Amino acid sequence: MEQIQKTPTGIAGFDDLLAGGLPRGWTVLLSGSSGTGKTIFCIQYLYEGATKFNEPGVFVACEESPGKIKKAVSGFMWDLEKLEKEGKLIFIDASRKWITDIGDSSTEFGLGSLMNDIENAAKKINAKRIVIDPSTTILLQFEKHIAVRRALHKIAAKLEDMNCTSIITAERPEMAGMTTRLNVENFVLDGVVVLKKAIMGDRINRIIIIEKMRGIKQDANIHKFEITEDGILIG
Repeated sequence: MEQIQKTPTGIAGFDDLLAGGLPRGWTVLLSGSSGTGKTIFCIQYLYEGATKFNEPGVFVACEESPGKIKKAVSGFMWDLEKLEKEGKLIFIDASRKWITDIGDSSTEFGLGSLMNDIENAAKKINAKRIVIDPSTTILLQFEKHIAVRRALHKIAAKLEDMNCTSIITAERPEMAGMTTRLNVENFVLDGVVVLKKAIMGDRINRIIIIEKMRGIKQDANIHKFEITEDGILIG
């Protein structure tokens, strides 16, 4: 049986929970409610990949513009503009893009059009890491549940064909039994990581839980994390 290779995220403490990192070439769901740190996690994942592991990355901004995202993380020790100039990071602005069908059409309304944009960006810089943040904005544009599921399968398959280790984020409602607002991503994707805010004693703590990661050893316990100027720190 072929051993699963790992992609270290570079996020302090996280790779230890997965005995080395995310399964290489797989697509993982990162879910959480508003303000739990999903976008910070993703930017840090791409930054660490580009600066420490020579793995360029693509960030697909689906809700906020790339400019707004870069402004929101400007307080961290990450020089994203330098990475862009060096050809190690590309932002794709999908925040104003309407997608109404899952066809491979090259029209602006086909999911295939967005995936082609992602693939072209990945080829341009030989990207090994891709982030789609948040996928909810794309998937909510489809009316039928089956279309949502097929669209997600299509996205994941395309990312894997690119040989990239990818993170797709999704909003998680504060409701028992719901992993995401659509509650389908966790069944389709290879892994599920959840960020939460939890009351512990008299404090509100940020916690991370790995709910699923196919085929590899994982620590499924609850772990606290902090957000520092260097990014996310677990443990």
